[in-house]
Amino acid sequence: MKGIVYNTLTRRYLFAFLVICCSVVGLLTFEGCWKHIIYVEFDANGGVGEMRPQKFREGVKWHLDFNEFGHEGCYRFSGWNTIPDGTGVSYADNQEIRITSSMTLYAQWEERKYTVTFDANGGNGEMQPQTFYECEMQPLSACTFSREGYNFYGWYSDEGDLYSDGDKIHNLDKDITLHARWFSAEGNGSIDGHNYVDLCLPSGTKWATCNIGASNTEEYGEYFAWGETEPKTAYTQENYAYQQSPVRLPLSNDAAAVNWGGHWLMPTFDDFKELISECVCSRIDYNGRDGMLFTSRSNGNSVFLPFAGRWNGNYLDMGKYGNYWSGSSSTIEQLDNEYLSENTSRCLDIEYKPDMYQKQRWLGLSVRPVCQGANTRQ
Repeated sequence: MKGIVYNTLTRRYLFAFLVICCSVVGLLTFEGCWKHIIYVEFDANGGVGEMRPQKFREGVKWHLDFNEFGHEGCYRFSGWNTIPDGTGVSYADNQEIRITSSMTLYAQWEERKYTVTFDANGGNGEMQPQTFYECEMQPLSACTFSREGYNFYGWYSDEGDLYSDGDKIHNLDKDITLHARWFSAEGNGSIDGHNYVDLCLPSGTKWATCNIGASNTEEYGEYFAWGETEPKTAYTQENYAYQQSPVRLPLSNDAAAVNWGGHWLMPTFDDFKELISECVCSRIDYNGRDGMLFTSRSNGNSVFLPFAGRWNGNYLDMGKYGNYWSGSSSTIEQLDNEYLSENTSRCLDIEYKPDMYQKQRWLGLSVRPVCQGANTRQ
């Protein structure tokens, strides 16, 4: 009898304990999952599109949904705010937040506009900065800068992008500065009777304003086989006279040193590479001759190399491109990880994009001299 009563009481207490436990668990589940659900609503605030309210648990960290609104004007989404005019609490897109009550977040929009600043780059005058909107196309203000003895040849940016006067610009994504490009056919000075352009290059190299044999910057001038110092009427492998293979041409076989004398030399491979890397360049027509204008990123000065072409045999192909000899041999050096053959030397090739190539030494190419100070080569 006692055993029966004990077992009955035990079962009743156990049942009561289980009821209490289930009640507590149920209460916690209900409170945690339903009673404390709160919402964040999203308002386009002048934008377009729809976003559904987002559920949050009170006091639990979670990420805001990514913005799905857009805007029909020149505006971009910049974040959220608890007040439409942006004077409340700000939140970034998809920011992790912890909130204790429901709220509405208003999309914030910033105008997509950028400023173009104009640099005279050695010229005179003033130009006001110009405002551009990302979604609109508009022309650059006409250049009002001037520089005595120079012609204006457009603009270049710090990234090397080129613009003509009055170019229409679209889709700017940041503020930029445009530097004036200046060109003087007479150059900046004269050394040993020949004019030069100072491009403010790191090496201090100055470039002649014209080719050997030319009297002005747009003339093609004379042509030379590599290592020869006089022009010919035909350029063939059979009449090529210079058969040596020095790393660098000696003065006696340097067309610039022999024909101009003084401090003038044929440019080296490194001289050409420096010209390419330190300048922005573009094809232009100067006095009816096509060529490439190299403009210094440092001071805006420019040097013009015409598309003089080259002699091959007794045929001169000119006006479409330019080939300019360097004084560097290619017998023991590499170019772009490619070993060059002994009967070639390096030259600057200009047509669309300037670069260094190898050419047969017996071809007739142009020579544009450079000056670096006193000659120490023998």
